[in-house]
Order: sequence, then C-alpha cells, then structure tokens
Amino acid sequence: NQFDLFAFEYHDDMAELKSMALAAQTLRGPLSNVMSTADRLFPLASAEGIPGAKNQLARINRSLFQMLRIISNMSDAYRYSQGITPELELRDIGSIMEELFSSAAPLIHHTGVELRFSNINEVLFTLVDCQMLERAVHNILSNALKFAPRGSTIEARLTHRHNMLFLSVSN
Repeated sequence: NQFDLFAFEYHDDMAELKSMALAAQTLRGPLSNVMSTADRLFPLASAEGIPGAKNQLARINRSLFQMLRIISNMSDAYRYSQGITPELELRDIGSIMEELFSSAAPLIHHTGVELRFSNINEVLFTLVDCQMLERAVHNILSNALKFAPRGSTIEARLTHRHNMLFLSVSN
C-alpha cells in the first residue's frame, strides 16, 4: 500500500510540475510583451511630470522582474525533475553576458536604480545553455534589485581567472 500511495503522489507531483512548466511557457510571451510595452511607456510617463509617477513606475518594473523570475523558476522545476540535460552551445560568453546585461539595464533604470556591467576583455568560447544562463542572470538581478534603494547602482562584473569565470553582483 505504501508503494501505491507513493506512486500516486509522485505522479500527482509530476503532473503539477508539468502544469507549472506549461503555464510558465504560456505566461512568458505576454510578460515579454508587457515588459516591452512598459519599457516604451516609462520615459513618456516620467516626462509628463505626474506626481508619484516615478515611484509607481519603479514598483511596476520591480514587479515585472519578480514575475519573470517566478516564471523562469516554474519552467525550470519540471526540467530538473525529469533530468532533462542542458542544451549546450559553444558560444562567446562575453558576448552573451553583454547582451543579457544590456537588455536588463533600461528596465532596471526605470526603477530608479542604475546597472553597470564590466565584462571580460577577451573572446572566450565555452559550452553554455543560453536559456539557463539568462534565467540565472535574471534571478540574480531580480534579487539585487529587490534590495537596492532608489538612486543606487548595481555593479556586475564578469572576470576570468585560470579555468574559471566569476560573476559578482553587488548593490
């Protein structure tokens, strides 16, 4: 009986994880549209001089980053539970990181926080799962943003020593 009960719970849990992953996949598109639209609206709303607009915009932007983090985590839960291996590609890590931080900087700026990224000064090819790396960077930035006071700066630095890459983020 214990085995049957465990198997039943296991299948329920797998079904829940799969449902979460499907929901995350479905939510990612509309969230991207909202983030893109918000990015275009932020300069317009702050230029209007509406009292409190900057604070409200900052709250919206922080919430969007939190939603992105949650959706990414939902999507990853099922992959991990199924032992799905990463989709590795041979890519220049500096270019990937530059792209990730460049795309995040304008969104973070609208929260009243600046993002500065220092990249490695070399071309360094490595095997990487770009989607997983993007999620990791968004999780780190979301966390840093959560604790960064308005007017502060989040500093991110990618360094290379020996066989290791190090990403440090501070605020």
